[in-house]
Amino acid sequence: MLRRPMKSFIALLSLLLLLTGCTSNYAWKDQKIDLKQRKLFYVESELSDGKNLHLAIAEELRNMGYKTTSGYLTMMPREADTLVSFQSRWTWDFTNYLIELNIQVRDPYSGKIIASAGYHRPAIGGTSTDALIRMTLSKIFSENKPEPSSSATAPAVSKIR
Repeated sequence: MLRRPMKSFIALLSLLLLLTGCTSNYAWKDQKIDLKQRKLFYVESELSDGKNLHLAIAEELRNMGYKTTSGYLTMMPREADTLVSFQSRWTWDFTNYLIELNIQVRDPYSGKIIASAGYHRPAIGGTSTDALIRMTLSKIFSENKPEPSSSATAPAVSKIR
């Protein structure tokens, strides 16, 4: 009588193990650079990105309180003092989902990387694209949030933990 529930439990546990995987992430930032002193971030559109991730990354940076625009590199405004570029990798497993995201923050004139972070998840399990973007950006900007502005038009600063 106990054999049937035990077989069901083992089958469920096996399925759970197959659906979960190890995630990995990394982050690095130049400690001499204070990102909250940066005036305008520009998120470069990845040429192969058909999902408009540059818009989602720019929106998340605005939610974090940074003045941000986005588009193709040739459209970057002269006043932009920080370039944000990214590489994404998608896969299909019953649905199309983001498996890896790498973000670099650069000086737009020298090209020097001043911060970078990446997140990789090998399985579909539970993380939305927006949450993955939020997690990756929080690795870079967690200690560099700008001071809230007193202006009524300033974007709200959200706490990401």
